This record gives sequence, structure tokens and C-alpha cells, in this order.
Amino acid sequence: MGWSASTHVTHVPVEHGGRVLGDLAVTPRAGERLDARTRDALAQLVPVVAAGLALASGARDLERAKDAVTRARLAERRLVRRELHDGVGPWLSGLRLGLQGARNTLATDPAAAAAVLEALQREVEERVDDVRTLSRSLLPPALDEAGLEAALRDLADHHDADGFAVDLACGPCDDLDPRVAAAAYAIASEAVINASRHSGAAGCRVEVAAHPPGPPGTLDGRTHLVVTCDDAGSGVRQDARAGVGTRSMRERVEELGGTLEIAPLAPRGTRVRAVLPRKVAP
Repeated sequence: MGWSASTHVTHVPVEHGGRVLGDLAVTPRAGERLDARTRDALAQLVPVVAAGLALASGARDLERAKDAVTRARLAERRLVRRELHDGVGPWLSGLRLGLQGARNTLATDPAAAAAVLEALQREVEERVDDVRTLSRSLLPPALDEAGLEAALRDLADHHDADGFAVDLACGPCDDLDPRVAAAAYAIASEAVINASRHSGAAGCRVEVAAHPPGPPGTLDGRTHLVVTCDDAGSGVRQDARAGVGTRSMRERVEELGGTLEIAPLAPRGTRVRAVLPRKVAP
């Protein structure tokens, strides 16, 4: 027997775990009303519907989280590829030529060969440090296991141990989209690396904090996460070209619809400031 339109619609909220997932609209047959027996059956059906909706929602959340991890890992691979192509690869070619030159002069001019080998040794030591620095810029297990703050504290501890002091101030970073957490860590890590390499300062200050929606035009009025790195070093030269790390930071920010600013500080130093949405579209 078919159902026909009725003006008597009963709305039942569908709740699961104290959270309203939706609204169940029940319409009786024309000229009829929901009797007590039907209402009892409806009351037994609602928890089943709620469990199904919660399961579907959980599956979507899991899929989004997997997608976020995949995107983050792809970004890591792009960073490593650029570092290998623009940094380590050319340096290894130079090292090969330097060793060949030292070998050619070893018999005829041992002092010159020794000087070349000493210079190459210093270069090797610097590149070892570069590789260690690159490894720190990759997403650490602590980011997935303990969250953004714990990962940043590990980062600060590593730099402190190497003699570059990182003053970290990190506000509550709960309930962050995994893509946002990965971007925030990568940006903070790259900013600290740049400060330690190029600023000439003894350290820097990193601040990560959530802010309420800003004025119109600020990330579409969404609640946002601000990552700031300040140093009191020599500042960025006017003719300085953006390196691999800076391009990587900009790419991460733009992928999430955020903003990145690298500006001088008065009287001296540099500020890196990234503004990211706390939530991003799937």
C-alpha cells in the first residue's frame, strides 16, 4: 500500500555520543497519526539510524585523515627531491672533481693536494650537517603520535643541542586538521633552519597560537593558526633569491589557502609569519 502526502510530520533528533547527527522526519499516512506502538518502534529505530550515521561519519573522517597523511608525505618527497637536485647532487659532482684534482696533483705538489683535501673535508662536514637538518624538516613520528606541540619541542631540543637556541611558545593545538598540523610543523622547521643558517643570530623565537576569526578578508573569517618565527640576525638582503625551503613554505601555505609573510624586523632581524586555517576542506 502506497504512502501519500500528509501535513503531520514528526521530527526526531538523531543523536550519538551526545552529538546531534541529524533529524529524522516521520510522516504518517494521510488521515492517520502515529500511535503509541508506532512511536515505540520509532524510538527503537532511532539508535540504529544514529549508529549507522556515526559509522559513516567515522569512515569519512578516517578517509580524510588518510588523504591528509598522503598529501603530507608527497610534500615531503617533493622537498627531498628538490634538496637532492639543487643541493646534494651538484655538491657531489663538485666533490668528485675536487678529489680528482687532488689526485692529479698529489705526486707533483703534495702541499696543494693536502690543501684541497682539507677544504673538501670541511665541505663534507658542512654537508653532513645539512643532511641532519633536512631530516629534521621531515615530518617526525611525534607529530602523529603526540601532536604538534610535542613535535615542535623535539625540534627545539635538537637545535638547542647544536648550539642554536629556540625559544618556543605553543598554545593549545588540539583538534587540528592533520594537513594543517603538518604544514605548521614544516613551516616552523624551515624557518628555524633558515634562521640558524643565515641570520647570524644565536637563536630565534617560535610562537604557534590559535586565533579567533579576524576582520573580513582574513582567511574568510575562519578561526586560524598563526606560526611566527622571529630572529635578531642580519635580516634578509634585498637581492636575496628565494631558496628551496622558502618555496616549500609558500607551497604549503598556498595549498591550504593561507598566507605567508617574510619581513624585516626593527632594529634588525627577520620575521616569518604564516597564517593557516585550522580546518580545511576535504
